[in-house]
Amino acid sequence: MNEANTSESGPAVASELAGFQLAADVTERFELADLEPLVRAIRTQGEKRELSLAVFGRFNTGKSSFLNRVIGRALLPVGAVPVTSVVTEISYGGAERAEAVMLDGRVRAIPLHAIGSHIAEGENPRNEKGVDVVRVFLPSLERFRGLRLVDTPGLESLFRHNTDASLAWSPNVDLALVAVGADSPLTEQDRELIERLAQFTPNIAVLLTKVDMLDSDDRREVLDYVDGRLRSEFATPIPLFCFSARSGFEELQARFERDHVQAALAAFQSRRAAALERKVETLVREASDYLRLALKSAETADAEREDLRERVLGSAQALADRKLQLRLIARHSAGGTRAWVEQHLESAARKPLEKRLEAGLEEELPRWRGSLGKELEAFERWLRAKLAGELTVLSAAGQNQFCQPLRDVERQCRANLQSFRDELSEKVERLFGVPLRTTESEMEVRPPESPDVSVGKIFDRNWELISWVIPMAIFRGVVHTRFREKTAAEIQKNLSRLTTQWEERVTGAIESTAKQAGQRFDDLTRTVERLLLSEDRERAAEIRPLLEQLEAVLAGREGQA
Repeated sequence: MNEANTSESGPAVASELAGFQLAADVTERFELADLEPLVRAIRTQGEKRELSLAVFGRFNTGKSSFLNRVIGRALLPVGAVPVTSVVTEISYGGAERAEAVMLDGRVRAIPLHAIGSHIAEGENPRNEKGVDVVRVFLPSLERFRGLRLVDTPGLESLFRHNTDASLAWSPNVDLALVAVGADSPLTEQDRELIERLAQFTPNIAVLLTKVDMLDSDDRREVLDYVDGRLRSEFATPIPLFCFSARSGFEELQARFERDHVQAALAAFQSRRAAALERKVETLVREASDYLRLALKSAETADAEREDLRERVLGSAQALADRKLQLRLIARHSAGGTRAWVEQHLESAARKPLEKRLEAGLEEELPRWRGSLGKELEAFERWLRAKLAGELTVLSAAGQNQFCQPLRDVERQCRANLQSFRDELSEKVERLFGVPLRTTESEMEVRPPESPDVSVGKIFDRNWELISWVIPMAIFRGVVHTRFREKTAAEIQKNLSRLTTQWEERVTGAIESTAKQAGQRFDDLTRTVERLLLSEDRERAAEIRPLLEQLEAVLAGREGQA
């Protein structure tokens, strides 16, 4: 990458930042709480020092196969069924290594050959391991220095969580590559995906995969069809590239790297600025939509204003019922959390644990010789230590499985909120002629940490009073049988205690998530309500100049385009 390109800071960046600050100030001034997450996301995005080239598309369109060819090794798992369940980022690094960033923020080093166990649906179903993103660093990608290749889970499979992971990551994109299979070229869903990605970057290209399935005539026909659809559907030209993972099609990959990747790296700053500017444009447009709504409301007669509010937001009871749905989602999931944890411990942990401790006890019993008191002390010391160690390992290993109810609540709450956003937007546009565009934002869900494991008393100490009169030579077999029974009983008791600890932690996190979802719901309704109930002409006078400035920013962007 040309060094001059990495340091340029042209006027486009200054203009973009000015528009952002204006929209951020409007967000704060009018308490547009619903836009605050987007403001924070843009601030974070502005600190990036790499271009993210992310491959999106329906499952089984060859995204992972394409990236494997680009990086020159079979690193990413591929298959005919939905394979990828976690976003994977691949970039240049001085040493070959990989790491998994977990949903709770921890970073775990993993062997390169083991990344499939973290990102593949078959080995990490429903992302039970709680992986946020896997990052891979390869010295062989020096030619792509300054670029981060991103493999996203396939869309529209039966695994809704895969679609969620891709769409949640999409605001981070700088260069978007939409993979479309030659066997099903450019569906309506592909068009909608391109429209969504266009909210976050203008740097979009289409990759027509599996072209080896077509002979030369059919390939030309499909290319003409896809190119024609792209031209008719989108005002901005969208580059179209072909690809096949089979031998004999290497020139297609070379063309893509030359005409798309290297061209983007050569214009690093301008591509990066364009992506960030598009994100800011989305924020400016949404803030402008809110102010137009507020202005129309402020200019509406008082007698009509309350009627408009109810027609947009619904009655107070309807809003309360809608918010209640979020609490019911959490309550239902919390109610099943204990059974979920219990089932996992019972199916995956109890019998293996019993076998390990039974075997360990049989090894220890011959070593314990002495009075009843001494043998009881030795047994209790051994059992407490073994249980504490085993349960600590079980707790850590099962953490992500135990937190599945929490992840289900997060997904359902997010879907519920987005449905409410869509309904509001439709009503506002119908009544005011102003679209209410709001960008979905992620809730900050933090999985609970593992509880501290401790084991209480094994025996009542009353045995100390009589232990000296018990002849162990006669009763040792009876005592040891009691040790075996006590071991099984303590396993059951302490597994139940561990279940209770996890139940309390997960249900607490579920409650916190539900409260956060309720807060997002309140933020959105308060924002819309505040704008709809603007009461006087002074408010309109305050809104007009700010709206004009926002619209001037948008007009300036359109003029530059």
